[in-house]
Amino acid sequence: MPVLIFFLERYLEWKFGVMSTVAVSLLVGGWKSGSEQCTTAGAVLLAVLVVGAAL
Repeated sequence: MPVLIFFLERYLEWKFGVMSTVAVSLLVGGWKSGSEQCTTAGAVLLAVLVVGAAL
């Protein structure tokens, strides 16, 4: 499982930049801790990065 996470992190960093790994970290960290604000910040940041790359 850690190898899969490593490759996923590398792919996100290659495709969307370093901010995508920060966004995923916020999303997962907020999800595990139960913090709605942290999860929302990560989700919004990730959505902005993905939509911006699609344009």
